Amino acid sequence: EATIPVDSMLRIAMAPSGTSFFQSMLRCIVSLETPETGNQYRYKNNVYSIWKIMNRVPFVILFTCIITIKLAVVGCDSGSVRVKQFYINSSSASEAAIKQHDKDGNGSLDSTELKSIASIGNVSDQYDTDRDGQVSALEIRSRIDKWQVMKVAVVSCSFVVKLDGKPLPEAKVRLDSEPFLADTLRPCFGATDSRGRVTPSQQETSIGNQSDGLTGVPPGLYRVSITHPKLEKLKQYHSETILGLQIAPDDPSLMNLELKLDSR
Repeated sequence: EATIPVDSMLRIAMAPSGTSFFQSMLRCIVSLETPETGNQYRYKNNVYSIWKIMNRVPFVILFTCIITIKLAVVGCDSGSVRVKQFYINSSSASEAAIKQHDKDGNGSLDSTELKSIASIGNVSDQYDTDRDGQVSALEIRSRIDKWQVMKVAVVSCSFVVKLDGKPLPEAKVRLDSEPFLADTLRPCFGATDSRGRVTPSQQETSIGNQSDGLTGVPPGLYRVSITHPKLEKLKQYHSETILGLQIAPDDPSLMNLELKLDSR
């Protein structure tokens, strides 16, 4: 058997983009082989000899075609695929939010009106930049623009659902974009574990959407619906939900949130 130390292979695999074709080919070969015992990859002389492989022209041509295609799609290292960011028209969304929730017609949302739009009301301090106790269309627009300029496609989001102070396991959680976002964002789903924790993400699939199956939630403003046998009569948590979340890449609280539900 011919043996090649793993550390030698890795030095070749980590070589910069200007390396020779044979080094690049060896890099991909390493990624396709399975390690055996010890810290070496073993290749039988009569079959897997690196020297023989490199000198078999037909194989090299075939391998070149395969690697070229692979690099064009995901890269030899199985690198990340660029995910398209969901764009929100902040101008029309902010105006629609005021139109839908401004009950007294003064052109802004006070603390009472923000109760009907919890995705903003729960973090109103991030919107009320002039600290006048109200949120205007301009402030909503500015907040949305602030996270969109970061060009983040999905955000890791995990929170705990509690009922009467205790974790609520096996509850189904759904995130729908606020109506004033005009269905810009697709729903996200999740289920609470034994500790009541849920990590929602997009689960439905559609042809040509690169974000399908990714863990995380696109940045946006969402209404949260939670279904569970214990919540059947509590419509304020599902069919007439009062729950909401802002999902933003610059919000550090997303991994420490708790949704506290009350059955009384």
